Amino acid sequence: MTGAKEQKMRAPEGKITLRIAIDMTTPGAVLLSAFAPALLGLLLAVEEAGRVSLPLSLLLLLIPALMNASVDVLNDYYDYIRGNDTPDNIVSESDGPLAYHQVKDPRPALFIGWGLLLAAAVGGIYVIWRTGPLPAVIGAAGGVILLTYSWGKLPTSFLPVGEPLAGFTLGGWCLWGCMPH
Repeated sequence: MTGAKEQKMRAPEGKITLRIAIDMTTPGAVLLSAFAPALLGLLLAVEEAGRVSLPLSLLLLLIPALMNASVDVLNDYYDYIRGNDTPDNIVSESDGPLAYHQVKDPRPALFIGWGLLLAAAVGGIYVIWRTGPLPAVIGAAGGVILLTYSWGKLPTSFLPVGEPLAGFTLGGWCLWGCMPH
């Protein structure tokens, strides 16, 4: 790569910018795969219960979105440091923002990913406090699936079971977690 295209792809000084950080969270995917099932669960809860708590409802929409953004950032980070994402095999920015922009120090992505997961957990503590222990089981199981997707010697994202697990977690599991129990 040479010239203008190389300059356009490089992040300033090889650092993670706000734009790269947002790209790593894949906002469009979060809306479709996390927010939509949570919203459906909330609508079913309103249908069943007749009314819901506004603060609790907002958290139940936000928590899956934070968890989805977290796994996307962590997946980008681990794919980049393992060498799975390189400037040569990334076609578009959304395929791997760290590799696309040739970020020299990807460690801030690790902090962003863990920070998003911590924010989801803090929100989950409030939900558990208000509703009881069942959301803790749902959230813990979702958290384990989230972590195994990208982390470890053999992440589930490398296996045929990775995407079905992610779909189950963000589909039915998230939907069930957002309904009243």
